[in-house]
Amino acid sequence: MKKTGPDISGFLLINKPQGLTSFDVIRRLKRITGISKIGHTGTLDPFATGLMVYCINRYTRIANLLEKADKSYKAVMVFGSATDTGDNTGTVVQTAPVDIDESMVQTLPEAILQLSNLHIQQYSAVKIDGKRAYEYARNNVTVEIPDRDVKIHSFELIQIDPQSLEYRCKVSKGTYIRSLSEWIARYLGTEGHTVELTRESIGDIALPLATDLADINEDNWQAKLFPAIDLLRDFEPFEADQASLNTMFNGQSIASVGIDNPSVIVYDAIGSVRCIAFRKDGALCPKMNLG
Repeated sequence: MKKTGPDISGFLLINKPQGLTSFDVIRRLKRITGISKIGHTGTLDPFATGLMVYCINRYTRIANLLEKADKSYKAVMVFGSATDTGDNTGTVVQTAPVDIDESMVQTLPEAILQLSNLHIQQYSAVKIDGKRAYEYARNNVTVEIPDRDVKIHSFELIQIDPQSLEYRCKVSKGTYIRSLSEWIARYLGTEGHTVELTRESIGDIALPLATDLADINEDNWQAKLFPAIDLLRDFEPFEADQASLNTMFNGQSIASVGIDNPSVIVYDAIGSVRCIAFRKDGALCPKMNLG
């Protein structure tokens, strides 16, 4: 028998359109699915497009497993002006002449790979004293935001001309591409801001796997769900029978041969995530039971 919406847990991969917030998409998915418990594994700005992973029902509790993953983006930035948001939705706050030295362009990729931190804009989702930074900014309150530790794993300069630069990068969790574009502009001796941004991957999950939001409806959304084991490939899987699951649900460990591992995903016979565990000294111990 086909499950009803509220009983289903899974992941939806959505290609977020421009102009919607990540939570706008959640509101639409709630209407389509009839499910109230939906979360995501990392926000995208309204002007940005690309891959979003939405978690349905119990899987909202394991969103952090994908939040930690590296992410890849393609961005277009323009030279000559900086905005208060770091993108084309903001107000220009500074301008500068554009006279880019070709030798600096040649050294740019190597310099970016050496970056260890970036400045964060006032218009960001970083929490300061329990509030998002953009909430302060909207009320014209300036707050001190510490630079964020980052790791740029790869950088490709796709094209550059006197007005703009297009690039692709793979970065650590929490890296603001708007901040990276500003850094690039200043490295090249000018100001700049991001005008196009597309998230192309989260870990090993690639944008071509996603479905356009406009193509999701009440009749097909269940068929678009991705099994957890397809998305959580970085974690060791362990299939448990019902007796073992019951033991773990009671907070007790079960025997498990293998090397010590801080994060093991425990599945039932039909491939649903039922528990997050760790293995130590031949025992698999529950950290989080999903029921």
